[in-house]
Amino acid sequence: MHVGRPGSERGFALFEVLIVTMVAAGLLASAIALMTSANRVSEEDRLRALVESTHRRSLEYVTNVLRNASTASLQGFDPVTEIASAPQFRRPTGSSGGAPTLGDPERLVWRPSALAVPGIASPGDVWLVTASTERVAAARVPLDGFSVRQDGRGLVVRLTTYNQAPGKHARTLSSEATVCLRN
Repeated sequence: MHVGRPGSERGFALFEVLIVTMVAAGLLASAIALMTSANRVSEEDRLRALVESTHRRSLEYVTNVLRNASTASLQGFDPVTEIASAPQFRRPTGSSGGAPTLGDPERLVWRPSALAVPGIASPGDVWLVTASTERVAAARVPLDGFSVRQDGRGLVVRLTTYNQAPGKHARTLSSEATVCLRN
């Protein structure tokens, strides 16, 4: 047994160990909260980029289809508003005797989806329909989320798309693009 002056013992008292442990636990909890917050922001940024990319590709596809439409073949437009929600058109396939020959009629039309989407009253897709094929031109488009307006020799396409993260309401993104007709 060693007898010495008070305060000359080596080591830590239980109280000191508890204080250091509580400070370390607080720092660890703060670091975890910061990492969780940064991860959530990163996930939201990733989802936003995915929504914007999907929307942009859909709008580009629709405008590229319409860009090749023959001006003379455009149908389905309201005579007063010059707006169509299901425009019909034909694309040139060649020429004969100086006049363009046109392909089969094509139509862009919105169709409802069988899947319910929280936050979207009427989910659906815009389809490109021809005599022999049908394909999705723009996916995840709500009712009234697609229209084409005549504007001189061009068309203005308005498109709204939605996307949904698991367990959350759908987010929508809307934009317009002007198409200068080539034919």
